[in-house]
Amino acid sequence: MKTKHMLYLAVGCVLAASAVPTFSGLPTAGRLKWCHKIPYQLGPNAELRLLPNSWNGTGWTWAQSKPAPEHASKPSKGFEQLKSLVGEWEGNSGSGMISRVSYQLASGGTALLERLKTGDEPEMLTVYTPDGDRLAVTHFCSAGNQPQMRTAPISGEVKQLSFSFVRATNLASLNEGHMDHLVVTLQGKDHFTQEWTWSQEGKTKTEAIHFTRKN
Repeated sequence: MKTKHMLYLAVGCVLAASAVPTFSGLPTAGRLKWCHKIPYQLGPNAELRLLPNSWNGTGWTWAQSKPAPEHASKPSKGFEQLKSLVGEWEGNSGSGMISRVSYQLASGGTALLERLKTGDEPEMLTVYTPDGDRLAVTHFCSAGNQPQMRTAPISGEVKQLSFSFVRATNLASLNEGHMDHLVVTLQGKDHFTQEWTWSQEGKTKTEAIHFTRKN
């Protein structure tokens, strides 16, 4: 961003030289020459600010911008493992229908986007994200609701991730049909299994899909 800051400096110096009657007691030419030294004195993060002044109500001042804070979050162990799913997969369930799923990282690598399509059913999206020492998932179901599920705290490497229901949007009652639980079992780099649990009117049904990597 050095170029951007230098542009601000150049514009600010021109404004200061033309708008302020006196600038450290220097004539206009001297003020412009002095401005050229500012990037070296204050660094690339310097910025020009317009502040109240006693002599005409406005004045120019230079300030050193604070550097952007570093991202403080620690990598989630469970999320790092889920990243291994990036790619395309094909699977079979007990119903005999073919399921195809793809994974890609999104939002600067802080979320994992899943696109799942089974048979002639509509495609559904699921987003996995770190949540402190847990993993969270939001499932955008073709039923029209969006269950949010979360794992227990994860302290080390795991082969199985169990997501339990926390809440859902666009769900008037828990008696309405919705995904209530998800288990993801990692079985090496080329195989994994999903177990989706559907809940409706107090009854649940679980379907497992066994996937094999296609690329």
